[in-house]
Amino acid sequence: MMKRIAIGLMVAGLWAWPNLSLAQMVNENILADMPDGYKVASQNRRNGITQVEMIPRDQTLENWQDMFIVRIFHNSPMSLKAFELQTTRRWFAACAKAAYKPDQRGTENGYDFTFFFLRCPDIAASGEPMSRIVKIIRGQDSLYLVQAVFKRDLTPEIVKDWTPFMTKIGVCDTRIEERACPPGL
Repeated sequence: MMKRIAIGLMVAGLWAWPNLSLAQMVNENILADMPDGYKVASQNRRNGITQVEMIPRDQTLENWQDMFIVRIFHNSPMSLKAFELQTTRRWFAACAKAAYKPDQRGTENGYDFTFFFLRCPDIAASGEPMSRIVKIIRGQDSLYLVQAVFKRDLTPEIVKDWTPFMTKIGVCDTRIEERACPPGL
């Protein structure tokens, strides 16, 4: 079973992790499950970006193979399309043989999102394979980037295991009734 977490984005810039109750949720929030068997490896907020990195309990930041990353770009004016383009351009700059595969685009709970896969047989920094499953959500206040990162090729099994997990990630807002945060968190 995965542990439900709410990563709260509040106008005051407060960060809540990982047991934010619905009563504490204010304004826009990203909702995600912590992957089974994972732990928080690092979290920080710098230059308007909040980041949380999670890795399997038996891995370390120095020697990880799988990582789940949530980044919040607070008050970002960038469009979803521009951010996706920037993300994929950086990927192609780091990998001459990069592959990009779009999967889904749409609107969930009133927020536009895109969901895609990135693969590289030999990332420039390490010469090793790396792959990512990416979901970007354009919130009203901020931009949300969620990634499952693997230091290996993207196998059908990884896609099968992670796609349902990633597609459940969403954004809610206590200020907008149509985008309300779900009860029972």
